[in-house]
Amino acid sequence: MEEKYIRLGLSFQVPPVVSDKAVAMSQELATKYKAKFVLDAKNFYPHITIYPPSYPAKNLPKIIANVEKFVKNIDLIQMTYSKIESRHGYVMVYFELSPEIKILHKNIVEILNPLREGYINPKFASIEYAERLSRQEMEMVSQYAYPYVMNHYCHPHLSLIRLEDVEEAKNIISNLKWNIKTFMVDKLVLHKIGDNGAAVEFVKEFDLK
Repeated sequence: MEEKYIRLGLSFQVPPVVSDKAVAMSQELATKYKAKFVLDAKNFYPHITIYPPSYPAKNLPKIIANVEKFVKNIDLIQMTYSKIESRHGYVMVYFELSPEIKILHKNIVEILNPLREGYINPKFASIEYAERLSRQEMEMVSQYAYPYVMNHYCHPHLSLIRLEDVEEAKNIISNLKWNIKTFMVDKLVLHKIGDNGAAVEFVKEFDLK
């Protein structure tokens, strides 16, 4: 049976050296702690999310066409390492929110949000999920189907792993080292999203100019 709705992320595609580093760290952590997902670049791909709502599946061609048109005017994007952080069991590499990234994010949301046709994934509309959010974040869900957008898109990040034990995730971050201080992104990628927000299947890559 064909899906009526599909959850898709548009993300910065990280270069191979960054992907390899993220996978290695994720898999090393998985030998020590119980995890809900582990990066492997085959089933779960390293990525830096820009906007990840759900859409009517029929709108996929429009999504691709809109992003193709948008990226024609976008230069390569520099990512600069900020810190390693934890939230809800995720261990994440944070990057600085440069003016270029902030503007790109805002423009992408404005381009793609109408193609949701008002649909919100039931996960984000649930009472259980809402209990984790501030009032402002709940307003973002209402407007954009995701809490961490627009003025709440503060930390572009790469999720290394999600641990089952939230406290363990908080306790280990001080011992983790990320030695790639800057890198350039030359592609965006549209991908399907699986459990725990993982990128599970690439749909389309978009070269930046």
